[in-house]
Order: sequence, then structure tokens, then C-alpha cells
Amino acid sequence: MKTKFLSANFTLVFILLFTLVSTAQSTIGIPVQGIARDVNGTARINTQIDLTFDLYYIEGGNEVPLYTPSQIETVTTDSFGVFSSIVNTAGRRSVFGSKEVFLRIVESGTTISDEKLNSVPYAIAADNGVPTGAIMPFVGTTAPEGWLLCDGTAIPTGQQYDALKALYGNNTPNLQGMFLRGTGTSPVNGRPGPALGGTQDSAFRNHVHNVNLNTSSTPHTHTFDDIVRPDTGFIGAGGQGTSYATGDSTASISNTTKVDSGAHAHNVFGDTAFSGSPGSDFESRPVNYGVNYIIKL
Repeated sequence: MKTKFLSANFTLVFILLFTLVSTAQSTIGIPVQGIARDVNGTARINTQIDLTFDLYYIEGGNEVPLYTPSQIETVTTDSFGVFSSIVNTAGRRSVFGSKEVFLRIVESGTTISDEKLNSVPYAIAADNGVPTGAIMPFVGTTAPEGWLLCDGTAIPTGQQYDALKALYGNNTPNLQGMFLRGTGTSPVNGRPGPALGGTQDSAFRNHVHNVNLNTSSTPHTHTFDDIVRPDTGFIGAGGQGTSYATGDSTASISNTTKVDSGAHAHNVFGDTAFSGSPGSDFESRPVNYGVNYIIKL
């Protein structure tokens, strides 16, 4: 059964101007709405209809399709004969700014609408307001429509993902536990950021801790005891921390000796103790708040 649109041109233009603006925040495509009627003008209610959508522009007198093959959708009319669908524009939205694009709708081999899209520059700009590859923080665990989580997983297969794959590759960037930093060299301190799409490991600027200790000493004496072992007649000098084993014999103190020590210095070397709160981690970081990063298709 043939289908026709009531005031098809007006309906398409009105819906297009309305939905291209809202598309910037939701679906990547052009929502299209129409009323299906039979040859007698009666609304085809609660009916499934197979529609073919072709977006194209004219160049050198020939049609140039935006997508091959054509987009085929099965729509279901409501109790008033109204149906709606979304015509995909992923990866080809730049064409709308440079070409006059036409939308042809076909049912069962019969063209029921073939109109130029009367979009306006503002609507197209709104649709491209967030470019493919844009990254933003998101407080949620499931990415909204038109976005993917930056968790390093594989980018799904489908025409709507082609632009992101061409820009970045087959996987989303893994930004879990990451801060974002501009690539190139800082004009403030001349320090480089990571390469585009690259990472930098954690680092702590090389520095020193000054030590100011007065280790000099005035002349003084050290006192120690001579220890005598009768079985060997050994006499030894013992300083602080020195001990002698006497076996089964009895040791005795022979006399006390004092040795003068002139002015001298002691060298102090070693590492400083760890500084930080108890249970500190192995990184330096500012106060932060946890989010998921998402990337635009």
C-alpha cells in the first residue's frame, strides 16, 4: 500500500529546524517525523512501514550519496498515523556546512519525499557544538548517548563510531586515575607536557635539604680503664662500647687513664626521615574529586 505525506515539505522543514538544535545534546542525526496516509488520504494507524532514507548532494550534475548503502528503517505509526525516525549524520556533518544536502524517503520502491534540507547555520553549528574527540568530566558510570567512557575499552563497531576511530584508534583513552595536561611546552616555565595522546609518569622535582649542624668541639679528655687478665698478662685499652672476654680468669682494673683530645670535627652524613602524614601514599597530589572522563563520538 502506497504512503503519502500530508504537507510533506512543511512537515520536514519544521521538524528539521526544531530537532537539529536539540540534536546537539542527544542523538547524532536528524529526527524526521511524518504522517502516513493511504491513497485515499486515510491515516495508516498502528502499522509497520519500511522506509529507505538517502542523504545526498549534487556535484557536477550527479548525486553524491553521504552514506552507502542507504539507511533502511522500519517505523511504526501511532494511533494517528504519525511516525518518527532518525537519519544518521555521524561522521559527515561537515558536509552540511559546505553543500546543499537533500533527503529522499522511499517506501517499497516509490519515492514519497525528495526535498532539500532547509537547515540554518545556527542549527548546524549547534549540532557540531561538541566535536568528535572532545573529553569532559562526567559524574556517572554509564556514558550518555553519543559518548564513550575513557576507560581504554574497545570502540564498538558501527558507522557512528568511525569518526572517533579515525581520530584516536580502536580503543578509547584510558584516563582512570589521571589528570589532564596540555601538550606542548608551557609558556610560563618552559616545561613540556606529554605528547598528544601520550602520558607522563609521576615525578618530583630534584632538590636538596640544607643541613646546618655545629659539630666542632673544644679540647677535652676521654677516660678509660686498663683491664688486666692475670692468666695472660694482657693489658688492653677499651673505649666506649668496647668489651673483653675474660674466660675463667679474673679480670681487674689496673689503673685509670685520661687521654687529651684536641679540637676536632665530626662528619655528619645520611638521609633525612620520611615527611608526610601517617599512611602516606607514594605520590604527591593536590586535593581532588573523583569523576569519569567521557569522549565524544
